[in-house]
Amino acid sequence: MALKKPNEVLGRRNAPHEQTIAMHNLKDQIGRLKDLKGQFESFTTSIDDSLTEVVDLEFLAIKDDLDGFNNKIDSINEDLSDKVNRLKKTLVNLNTDFTIVEKRLNSLKLVEGGKIEQLKREVLTGIQESYLNNVAGNIKRLEEKVDTIGNSHKQVLKEEFLNDPPSTKNRDPLTPFNQNFSNLEDFQQHYRLFISRIQRQISTLGGGGAVLITDLDDVDNATAKTEGSYLRYDSSIGKWKGSTAAGETNQNAFSVITVSGQDTIQADSKTDVLNVVGGTNVTVTTTAASDTLTISSTDTQLSTEAVQDIVGGMFTGNTETNIAATYQDSDGTIDLVVTPAEAVVDTDSWTASQGTAQVIQSYAIGAYHCVEYTIHVTYGAKLQTQKLLVMDNGSAVHHNQYAVMYTDEKLLDFSAAINSGNIEVRATPPTGVNGATITVRTIKQVI
Repeated sequence: MALKKPNEVLGRRNAPHEQTIAMHNLKDQIGRLKDLKGQFESFTTSIDDSLTEVVDLEFLAIKDDLDGFNNKIDSINEDLSDKVNRLKKTLVNLNTDFTIVEKRLNSLKLVEGGKIEQLKREVLTGIQESYLNNVAGNIKRLEEKVDTIGNSHKQVLKEEFLNDPPSTKNRDPLTPFNQNFSNLEDFQQHYRLFISRIQRQISTLGGGGAVLITDLDDVDNATAKTEGSYLRYDSSIGKWKGSTAAGETNQNAFSVITVSGQDTIQADSKTDVLNVVGGTNVTVTTTAASDTLTISSTDTQLSTEAVQDIVGGMFTGNTETNIAATYQDSDGTIDLVVTPAEAVVDTDSWTASQGTAQVIQSYAIGAYHCVEYTIHVTYGAKLQTQKLLVMDNGSAVHHNQYAVMYTDEKLLDFSAAINSGNIEVRATPPTGVNGATITVRTIKQVI
């Protein structure tokens, strides 16, 4: 059978160019398949790499945690082993001490076949009988029994320590001391038994010595039992005495000494010494018996300069009236300058009323021996000036006007009178001086 052509198989009759197009299309599809395959392979590789990276990171983290946990377990095992070893050594030492204590206690109970307790009973019985029968004989027998008890105790006290602890198994469950334990429960049971025995033995032991410091023979209770006291040894009586002195014997004799404008003196150590030195014309004397330091001057005379400075200080800075005082230190003199004060003028004004007196001055009777007034009067354009003398003897007053001057007419008459224990100076306008303001100015001088 003859072979058919492709177009015959496909049932088509294509022209040659159609066949070429079909081949190109087939190639394109094959190329796209190859691209898809490449993309799939790339995607698969990327997923594999990502999974590998994630798995590696998780594995490393878990591995670090496991390593840390293993290290902690190893550290705990080492620490536990070390503590167990130390506990075993401590157990061996305590077992040794327990054996020694137990043997000594047994020796105290069994020495001389228990004759100690019997001797004690005999001693007590002998004491009771000594008051009833032969006193001398009973006392002698008591002394012999007491000596026997003392010798028995001395024999026990001279006992040496055990040479070696038991190292083989015997009826004591604590032996041997170097035994090993198969589990923790056996070890705990062994340890509890050991602690129980130690506690029983310790409870039978007693202490000795004074409990209170006041029970000691070398303490002076009369001074020691004082509030705030501490003990200090007194070699003169050979005892410790109470002392209230603050600080130790070798404390700082001084701390800091300051003087204004001078260097500060400060103790540098507990044994530092303060030196007191006398200056010019000053002596320093110490008296050990009375613990006295005396500072005295060898020159009791003041110098001229010292006197000038003292007197000058009395003038300088004081309050002076109508005089200035200045101390000149250069030549030791005092300068006095009088500064006269201005006269004090007293002014009175009122409406003149002819024949009516006006009081212009007043002072207590007997206050002065004599008073002089200088008077000036103004009445409009008219003027008057004059003097007035006033004196009193305590019961009567006298006055006199003089040196009277005026421009047009006399404006006022001046007089003095006593009123209620006071001297009053009065001014009276004459006829014609009336209805207008009149002013009087006065200056007073007294003796």
